[in-house]
Amino acid sequence: MPLFGRKKEQIEKEIKDIEEIKQAIEPVKAPKIEEKIPELEKPTFAPLFVKLDKYRKILDSLTELKTALEAINNAFTTLNELEKLKAESLKAIENAVEKVGKKTIALDSEFLRPSGYQEEVPSELLATESLGSTITDLKSQIEQIKSELQSVS
Repeated sequence: MPLFGRKKEQIEKEIKDIEEIKQAIEPVKAPKIEEKIPELEKPTFAPLFVKLDKYRKILDSLTELKTALEAINNAFTTLNELEKLKAESLKAIENAVEKVGKKTIALDSEFLRPSGYQEEVPSELLATESLGSTITDLKSQIEQIKSELQSVS
């Protein structure tokens, strides 16, 4: 094979072939093995089979949850019934107080009072009137303090 007789294209082709062979021959570098053993990761897919014990535990847990939900629903139902009974009882009491008030007024109007008779106002009623005025005074003082705080801010 004469040296001077080859064409330039043929030489370039042979050089490329030689480089490809070198790359193919180079030893493949093995990945480094880490000294630490990584923790096992949980599988991202569901297992095909489940142990019977686990399955029973899951079923028991579901049963407990269903029972708890049913108990909560029953409690809400009972609470609603109690609220209805409370409302009905309050309405009945209100009606009874109204009837007693009407009867009291009717009886009071039928009684004749002697001339010069003055009714005594119970001290309890006087106390409630003074309590109302005290509350009004406290409200005004609170409003005054609020306005002072806003002016300071």
